[in-house]
Amino acid sequence: MTQNGEKVIHFSKVMAILLIVGAGVFAALGLKLLDRSLAELTNPQQYLALGIALICIISAVGCGFIGFKMLLTSTPGLIINNDGLRVNSNGVNFGFIPWGEITAIHRTSFRMSKIILIDVKNPQHYNQKCNILIRALNWLNPSPQSTPIKISAHALSINHQDLLPLLQGYHLNNQP
Repeated sequence: MTQNGEKVIHFSKVMAILLIVGAGVFAALGLKLLDRSLAELTNPQQYLALGIALICIISAVGCGFIGFKMLLTSTPGLIINNDGLRVNSNGVNFGFIPWGEITAIHRTSFRMSKIILIDVKNPQHYNQKCNILIRALNWLNPSPQSTPIKISAHALSINHQDLLPLLQGYHLNNQP
């Protein structure tokens, strides 16, 4: 923490390296499948293998790009201070979110992942800052009070057990 009560949480370099290595393995498997499927294109089933190979390669390139971006960026993933927070960890720049705009901070689970949800007074305002894919996924969510602001600590250099009480403590201590 700095003297003004600011807590800066950077991206996890270990997770970035694991993402890059995983993307490399996935790309290699996709290239191997691509090579095998191109050699036998006379068989109609090989077109399915060709499609799967291309999806593997494209996904691996995307994951590798994200991993390199996390590894090389100096921008923090999360900044928390007495005025509010700035979330950069999920690929959407929501800008500064003041504590007065935040109504609740809680955790939910999705399969094996724990996600911290930041409920805000006007979720539509923050939803407009998302790209079209994330907006569509938020629209499909049946919960009317759903929030577009979700934080997963997997990409950050802090775990969920420490992040949730930290956020809740700042929120509780800095109510307007």
